[in-house]
Amino acid sequence: MSVAIGKIPGVTHVTVSLNQALVTADLSPANTVSLEQIRQAILADAFTPKEARVRVMGRVVSAGAQLRLNVSATNDSYDLVPAAGVKDLVGSLRKAAGHPVLVEGLIPAGNAKPPLLEVHQFSLSTEKGDQR
Repeated sequence: MSVAIGKIPGVTHVTVSLNQALVTADLSPANTVSLEQIRQAILADAFTPKEARVRVMGRVVSAGAQLRLNVSATNDSYDLVPAAGVKDLVGSLRKAAGHPVLVEGLIPAGNAKPPLLEVHQFSLSTEKGDQR
């Protein structure tokens, strides 16, 4: 599995723990790797992808009442939902709309369209552009 994921352009290092059912992939700062590419590599090795803990750079946009993170490097879009117990995250994310942010959170397994990103924390980024 580490070989398949390691061949994806933009992946710099892969660690696999079969005992913990865990894959850790380090990505270069200006990569265009999508979560879907990593999940497809896992499926190709006959394993089932599970939830993904991510750090992703993008821009918060408001789509009516829903907040979304758009990642220009991959053209991915995630509906943002606050993690349980995180206070006033929605208000802070609304204030960050239009600005580049670094979001840390969890993307559940499955094929939700658009996928959900459970936000644990975020920070405004000083980076120009969106990276993953």
